Amino acid sequence: ASVDRRAASYQPPVASQELRGRSERWRVFTDNRQPDTDTWDIVPGMAEPSSLDLDAALRLSGVVMETDRYSSVTVRLVPGWLVRVWGTGVEAMTLPGVVFASASAYDRIVDGDAATLLIHESVHIDQWRRYGAVGFLSRYLGDYLRGRAVGLPHHTAYRAIRFEREATERTERR
Repeated sequence: ASVDRRAASYQPPVASQELRGRSERWRVFTDNRQPDTDTWDIVPGMAEPSSLDLDAALRLSGVVMETDRYSSVTVRLVPGWLVRVWGTGVEAMTLPGVVFASASAYDRIVDGDAATLLIHESVHIDQWRRYGAVGFLSRYLGDYLRGRAVGLPHHTAYRAIRFEREATERTERR
């Protein structure tokens, strides 16, 4: 069988490609990728490998739960617009029914190497369920803004949020 050399040497017009993780996902970084972000697009035509349920993610990381209480929660790659909003250094953010993970955190999740992160985010899912959207957001943002109002720097005010303290404490007890 003959090989079409043009087809064999074709490279899509993108900045870079790499095959990573057990999921064997193609990652294509966009040409306009901001420095130090995990913004990326999937190669056209490839199945979107960008979500799994939180129960499955916990099992991949060796965390055994008594029930499938997080099967309705999706873990997915963070959309590019949200990466730009949340800035650098954030690994994940939990909203009702979804955990958004940076590309590097998602790779660790798929590789089964993110138990601490997933337990932390599952605590936030429990908090959303316990307090509802209004109760969660008013407490979370209120704690943060109070910390900033008394002069705490961003990271210290973030760490002082009671929901973050609870998630960190429960993660450390694991």
